[in-house]
Amino acid sequence: MNNNKKGGPWHGRQLRNRTGEILFIDLRIWNSNIYEKKYVRLAEAEIDRVRQIYFGWQIENFAEYAEPELYYAAHCDEIQKKGYSLVPSDIDRDTEIDYKSALSEMSDKFDALKKRWDANETELVNAFKILGYGKE
Repeated sequence: MNNNKKGGPWHGRQLRNRTGEILFIDLRIWNSNIYEKKYVRLAEAEIDRVRQIYFGWQIENFAEYAEPELYYAAHCDEIQKKGYSLVPSDIDRDTEIDYKSALSEMSDKFDALKKRWDANETELVNAFKILGYGKE
């Protein structure tokens, strides 16, 4: 976004030295234009929030500057260690989910739903038979 990351006074603010740092902001879920994937439309409040995040990154402590699944300030060394991967899941808190147990739980729920579906389908077929429809 900018080339001068040395820090110092700037427009009434004291900027810190951000050399070698990159601020990642994941705005994918903020898009209110869900029908046209080519265009992103942000509301004024969202634009103000991005501005706050960016200005805060310019002046606040780098080590603590992150909000899971929204923004993350990374140093170039950290990015290099990850093989220059810019995958958002590297900073998502979902990486700590026990997927095996979550999938098992979902599988149990789907099994219960399938049993209910089959029971309802059987009742519906029987109801149509009583009314004279269907194969005998």
